[in-house]
Amino acid sequence: MIVLTIGLLSLTVTPQAASDEVTFLPGWTGALPSKHYSGYLPVGNASGSPGMLHYWLQESEGDPATDPVIMWINGGPGASGMIGMLTELGQLQTMPSPGDPAAQPASPSSPSATPTLYYNKFGWTKVGSLFTIEQPKGVGFSYCTGKGKCVNTDESTAQDTYEALVAFFERFPALKSRPFYVTGESYAGTYLPMLMDQIDLRGGLPNFVGAAIGNGCWGSECFYGVTESQIDYHTFAGQMFISPALTEQIGDACEGRWEQVTSTEGACGGAGVDKCPRALQQMCTEVRGTNVGP
Repeated sequence: MIVLTIGLLSLTVTPQAASDEVTFLPGWTGALPSKHYSGYLPVGNASGSPGMLHYWLQESEGDPATDPVIMWINGGPGASGMIGMLTELGQLQTMPSPGDPAAQPASPSSPSATPTLYYNKFGWTKVGSLFTIEQPKGVGFSYCTGKGKCVNTDESTAQDTYEALVAFFERFPALKSRPFYVTGESYAGTYLPMLMDQIDLRGGLPNFVGAAIGNGCWGSECFYGVTESQIDYHTFAGQMFISPALTEQIGDACEGRWEQVTSTEGACGGAGVDKCPRALQQMCTEVRGTNVGP
């Protein structure tokens, strides 16, 4: 174990955690407001689908030795928690808060493609150590390591995330004694209850104390009656897996017809002569070859 002394704080950090420390972020000049760590956590024992889940930890700006630990995930399904970290509640954001004079660039913007990072005065690192795990496998920097397709279900996602959390606290043992909260939005209304069930069944996280879910949804309510093809379309378009031109083409071709496009006509398992299923087939062709493709 390595003991790092910061001011009056003494934090126990494993060698693997020390190797995960982030000391520089593009778009930010100078020292980070608190310590950051980023790395991979092995999963797949219970789900039978091995892989690595990416995490990003931002230590509390108060006292990380005594402040709570908060995990954040976005919904989707399939949305990266990095979205929330960089646009909603993280310590650093890619856009300033509208009308907030305190959210100014860390340095004068340079003529490059690198976004400027802004300090978030309302970030959750004001009250605790904040981290996200990109889940399920195939989302963001997370990936599958086994042979075959990278396929996830809500159940396997919960199993994998639980194992990632156990590995996370083994990597950061000083945080094991801190109150631990799981938080998220949207489809986290499905992800988090199933994760909490795993925590209850497997019992490896005794510091877990509560959860917060914003705008949560569960089951078929998450999609408000939309079809499977619609879900695929919005997922691939929203994550930029298909071109803007094809996004517009599908929107025009399928408007008002989604209920008529069956899984055998317009989804990736079938074909059709109408312009809507033809456009959806083109979508399937564009995403094929990625680890999120149908």
